[in-house]
Amino acid sequence: MRALEYYETLPGGRAKFSTSSGKTGGSLGFEIKESYIRESKDVESALAEALSWGAQALFIDPGALTYPARHRIAEFALQHRLPSGFVGLPFVEAGGLFSYAVTGEESWALVTRALEYVDRILRGARPTDLPVEQPRNYELIINAKTAKVLGLKIPQSILLRADRVIE
Repeated sequence: MRALEYYETLPGGRAKFSTSSGKTGGSLGFEIKESYIRESKDVESALAEALSWGAQALFIDPGALTYPARHRIAEFALQHRLPSGFVGLPFVEAGGLFSYAVTGEESWALVTRALEYVDRILRGARPTDLPVEQPRNYELIINAKTAKVLGLKIPQSILLRADRVIE
């Protein structure tokens, strides 16, 4: 399976294109190919490149460049019959297939905690003395309407586990 994974870092970003190498078992067997995105217009070229490369799915991480383009990205994915995964409800509401991410509340708590860590380090704390923290609450959101348009049958067991299903 070929997929586009897009990761954005400010002020630009990079698009990661993945393809299956046929490996099975503990690894999904993805090979990564990158191209950098620095302006909003580069989102279109990244999507076009994914098509030329033969992507069969998209995964888009939210960012300053992808958030405003979320409707266009979802439209592109539907137009080209590409299942699309995102991080965050707004992308799924725009027409993306699913999101699996840290809940909004916990996401803000992690940002606040990170700022506290920065403060402690600037006041002399050693980073190695600070505990490692991980999110505990994730949210699965599925757009059943998008799945239907793509001809995908989401198993009932997944729908029951989803925190939200958009009809």
